[in-house]
Amino acid sequence: MSAIDRLNNKIIKGKKHSYQELQHTSLYAHNTTSNEFKSLLVNDAESLVVSDSNISKGQDVKGVGEGLQQVLIYGRKPDGTLQPLESSGDRLLVDVLELSHSGPISTSTALSSVQVCGYDHDNTSRFKTLRVNTDGKLHTLNNTNNAGSFGNIINNASLTAGSFSSSVDVSNMNKAYILYEDSSVASMDPVDIQISCDNTNFYQVLNFQPFAGFGALIRESTAYLDLNGITHLRIRNVSPADTYANVKASVVGSA
Repeated sequence: MSAIDRLNNKIIKGKKHSYQELQHTSLYAHNTTSNEFKSLLVNDAESLVVSDSNISKGQDVKGVGEGLQQVLIYGRKPDGTLQPLESSGDRLLVDVLELSHSGPISTSTALSSVQVCGYDHDNTSRFKTLRVNTDGKLHTLNNTNNAGSFGNIINNASLTAGSFSSSVDVSNMNKAYILYEDSSVASMDPVDIQISCDNTNFYQVLNFQPFAGFGALIRESTAYLDLNGITHLRIRNVSPADTYANVKASVVGSA
């Protein structure tokens, strides 16, 4: 029957129980005017009435064996039909829409509402929602971690002919600049940059010529390197005779 049309019929199947022996289950109906659910009651004349009480939260109950009444919950599909909700263990199963390979989805109504979060390690130690702009691009905060310092290769010291500087740990850099100067303006010999992945075996990666302008008191030069996978770096005076004086060499970079 599509509607309740016979209120005077009593349950005739099964055993007869007193009111105290029955499990209490409230039935509710939707009030289209207030858009609320109202509990259904029966008065002493066994007529159906509607009370003003809304659904209220009950107490938590832990199911033991068959101690709880089983209630099937349905969800409404986009086509208007109802379908029972499924679970796996104590978790509700949720279908995830598979994205098409043909391109981005044009309207947000085609997607289920899913909130994507990231964990804030540095500040609150809580999950926060990831944001996108109107073009659908993820908002990012470019926190650049710079590394290195002035004179970390050699600081205002002499580099004799054929000798090496001490090595510098560059394992926290992916991209780096080498900054170099000395006061040997009369020398025309270059400088080698050598790299290593174990601080033992070094290989030349670049050779640059410091330049001194007319009347200048120093020679200087810079070099740029991709250091992906490289752990250590050093420089070498490749002159066969000249000592480079007042050498200041630095490597600085970022991950």
